[in-house]
Amino acid sequence: MTTPAVGMLLASILASAEGPRVALLVGNDFGSADEQPLHYTGADADRLAAVLLELGGFAPGDVHVLKGKTAAEIIDAVDLLAKGPPASLLVFYYSGHADAAALHPAGTLLPVDLLMHRLLRVAADLRISILDACQSGATTRAKGSTPAAPFVVRLDDQSSAGDIFISSSAADEQSFESEHGGLFTLHWTAGLRGAADANGDGRVTLGEVYEYAYAQTLRSTLAASTGPQHARFRYELAGRRDPVLTQLGGGSLLTLRPQSDGEYVIFDGRERSVVTEMPTRPGGSQRLALAPGGYVVQQRGLKSLRVARIQLERGDDRVLSEYQMQEVPLLQLSRKGSLGEVRLTVSGGQYFSGLGPDGLFLASMGLGWEGQHWVPGVDLAFSAGDEEHNGLTTHDVFVQASGSILYTVRMGSAAFRFGPAAGLAYVRQASTGHEALNSLGLSLGARVVLEIRITQAIGLHASADGRALAVRMADKSSGIGVEPWGAYGIGLIVAL
Repeated sequence: MTTPAVGMLLASILASAEGPRVALLVGNDFGSADEQPLHYTGADADRLAAVLLELGGFAPGDVHVLKGKTAAEIIDAVDLLAKGPPASLLVFYYSGHADAAALHPAGTLLPVDLLMHRLLRVAADLRISILDACQSGATTRAKGSTPAAPFVVRLDDQSSAGDIFISSSAADEQSFESEHGGLFTLHWTAGLRGAADANGDGRVTLGEVYEYAYAQTLRSTLAASTGPQHARFRYELAGRRDPVLTQLGGGSLLTLRPQSDGEYVIFDGRERSVVTEMPTRPGGSQRLALAPGGYVVQQRGLKSLRVARIQLERGDDRVLSEYQMQEVPLLQLSRKGSLGEVRLTVSGGQYFSGLGPDGLFLASMGLGWEGQHWVPGVDLAFSAGDEEHNGLTTHDVFVQASGSILYTVRMGSAAFRFGPAAGLAYVRQASTGHEALNSLGLSLGARVVLEIRITQAIGLHASADGRALAVRMADKSSGIGVEPWGAYGIGLIVAL
């Protein structure tokens, strides 16, 4: 997706021009009935709006965001802009389903030619139209609702005013999304914030940011099964040098100094939205312009994730080195759109029950899905052994299938987890000369776990369960009763 950056950049192109800078930003998750709903269109429109307001010189009343609107409602919004005063810059952005001829907002069709014709009615020195058709899928998902050729990039410059049409990919290519949003948008935004400032003069030009976004988008998609993505952005600005799109001063500056390869992702302070994302190389530094406020900076490398929380005040010029960031094991990361990273647990211990077994060996195996804070999981436990009671030897078999969801509190390389657990249990007790007794029941209680990471893929854990076990005995004298049940174990965790 080409956007957040584009709009803001282009806003700065006419920094000295008269007239307001106006933006209409459209995000639509739903297309035609046969198209899969999207997830990031609204976030991309909001991200672009934030960039325009923060760095592009747009007034709050001149940035309009539409979500989930039909073709008719979008055209009405364009026509309303045409009734306003002449603008120095107009930015139109669409994120959603489309084909080569029409947009598909909210199950309707909006022909591209009709849209362009209505945008021409909006009086502006420069118009930038950014159409980004996308379709969600896996963590890196192909975008573009049909294999038809995407919108081409063109510039009509018959007079001093211009109309620029932008696509994030070349003809016969697809655009891609990462788990945080459109790849091209994320790289373009990072470039605007300073990653593209190749000469270090504190200003990012259109040529610099395009070269940066093109290279990083291509790098990020080289391994895609459908082929890489080549950004397309042709422009001609008669009588102008390479326009300066962003100035890095005036707000807050953050310089990142990595000591290893990795990807940096900067979230807002509540980790609800991504501000920017970029690759880094050891030994260098990267200066970014950010609005004052709180941020969470994450660097993901091959072996670990490093995290830092920072608070920027206006005028700050902060330096964040990699060694200042807290290291978190990758097995504690969650993947968006899924339950999380899969891990296998194997453990051995003992269990205790009011049904009779006292301290018998218990083996268990389970699967968990590692989330950022929560770990849902399932496991199967088994025990078999003999016990002595009043001179009578009894052979006991215990089997239990359980489910749990545990909340995580992390302490460096260790993690303390706790939460509810429930299971379906089977107990068989067989004594010489007596009929075997079979029990079926439900258990409900709590589980606590302490984990310590050894490597990125392997860890140790110790667990303890305390539950109430409601059972119905199979012999004639028994009814439904509630018995205490508890267990402890130690074992191994392996990330799959």
